[in-house]
Amino acid sequence: MKKISIAVLLTNAILMAAPAAQPKADAGAQMMIMMVVMFAILWFFMIRPEQKKQKAKEAMRKAITKGDKVITIGGICGTITKEFDDRFVIQTTKESSVTILKAAIDRKDMTEEEIAGERETQK
Repeated sequence: MKKISIAVLLTNAILMAAPAAQPKADAGAQMMIMMVVMFAILWFFMIRPEQKKQKAKEAMRKAITKGDKVITIGGICGTITKEFDDRFVIQTTKESSVTILKAAIDRKDMTEEEIAGERETQK
């Protein structure tokens, strides 16, 4: 019996000696700061670059005029023959034309000289 009572006394002594873990008062503030930092990281690495791409694509679509060669998001290549408020007419061959939305333009079809000139302006 003495062994059990000594074990109980030791356990009680250890529990009394260890201070109870008290939650910090500023834990909520630290959590809010961490949330703001995580949102800022998300903004600068994911959202902001995507917005820049969208603005550049929209500027490219506004700059397209009659006679430009374009490629649509569906892969159709052609030359702009007519322009309306929200649509283009693209001539794909001598006999066929396709009417598409301006939002369906993926990029301008550039020649090798245009690509080389654009690379030089970026340097």
